[in-house]
Amino acid sequence: MSSNYEPEVNDYVVWERDIHGRIEIDEGWVYFKGDPIEPHQKHARYITIETGVKDKPKELLDCKSTLKHSKVHILLKN
Repeated sequence: MSSNYEPEVNDYVVWERDIHGRIEIDEGWVYFKGDPIEPHQKHARYITIETGVKDKPKELLDCKSTLKHSKVHILLKN
């Protein structure tokens, strides 16, 4: 079944990929979506999916002057 759905930022998505004959499934929130590409561009359009978030180690949080965020975002870029 084919779909014309195109994910947007903040959509929850499930991505199935074939890795050497084995299906891998990744899922998460669309974190970034690149602009459409022009036919003459060499680089492909890409999307980034946030598959998880975790707290930064306490040792890093004690150095607040060097950190802007208290979370680590786990991202998958395609």
